[in-house]
Amino acid sequence: MPSLDPRLKKPRTTESAPEASLHPRRKRIQSVPFYLLLLPALLGMCQPGVDLSGKNQGRFYAAAGTVSLGKILKARRGGRLVNVYAWDKNPRIHIFDFPDLKSQGRALNRIAAFVEKKGVRGKILNDQKLRRYIRKTGSSPSVFYMAHDYRDRDLRRFFRKASARPGLLNREELTLRSELTRLGFLSSQGGKNGSAPILLSFARDISPEFRRMFLFHEIRHALYFDNARYRRICDVFWRKRMTEEDREIFRLILDAYNYDVKYGYLVRNEFQAFLLQKEVPAEEYLDGIQGRKQRRIIRKYRLENPNRLNLLRRALARDLKSFDSLFRLE
Repeated sequence: MPSLDPRLKKPRTTESAPEASLHPRRKRIQSVPFYLLLLPALLGMCQPGVDLSGKNQGRFYAAAGTVSLGKILKARRGGRLVNVYAWDKNPRIHIFDFPDLKSQGRALNRIAAFVEKKGVRGKILNDQKLRRYIRKTGSSPSVFYMAHDYRDRDLRRFFRKASARPGLLNREELTLRSELTRLGFLSSQGGKNGSAPILLSFARDISPEFRRMFLFHEIRHALYFDNARYRRICDVFWRKRMTEEDREIFRLILDAYNYDVKYGYLVRNEFQAFLLQKEVPAEEYLDGIQGRKQRRIIRKYRLENPNRLNLLRRALARDLKSFDSLFRLE
């Protein structure tokens, strides 16, 4: 999920200092204390996402059990490991709680571009092209996406295509692949909707209010992926309860966030998660749309359909009311 509203205060991130070089230029030194010989190895271990304590030494991920959303949101800030939860309402939905936005971005930004972004969807970008693309969107690697959601089938496609380009993936992506494999993702026998695992993620170095908003947003994506009834209600609403003008407005909103709006499944999934995100006033989504032609369409829509997006929000929420109990924070 990209950063949604430019007027929202940017979450505080914990940017680590640039990594020290592990291969400094050699100098002629007569005697070197033994502990200094270990310094490069120690520096290599002290990277974000690596835990130095006892049994977890050298690991990036920690299995955190099958728990409720409330327990996940109560997780303490800090720590170096990615906590991996299974949602108690549906254990196939795995929630990766990264220690910070930076490590989340290094693990998942390339996948986000491959799965969702206009102009590059289906393409594996190298580091330089990924940086350039993120910069072009006006973002930065840490906040390119604040949270993520992916089906197993899309992760399989990404890693299968990336395997043809040795040396492309970074350390975080390689360890993510190992963890996904351990959890049952990426199997050639991967199940269809309703049986395949799902990956969601967010980070711990943002405010509690943002964590709750992003987690609920991603859970709605997971429900669309996994629950046929939830998906059918959203799809019917999109096709039959909305006008073509309404649908065009949502395509403009999603295009402004650089989604590939030619991909209908993605558009319908993002539409329902954005519309039901009550922390952001629905009408404010229209404020971020740029371009003379697009602004003219927005002005006309607002004039002819005052408060239309809020009406749509309430109507879809009523249709999905039977799912409300899933969002209780026990």
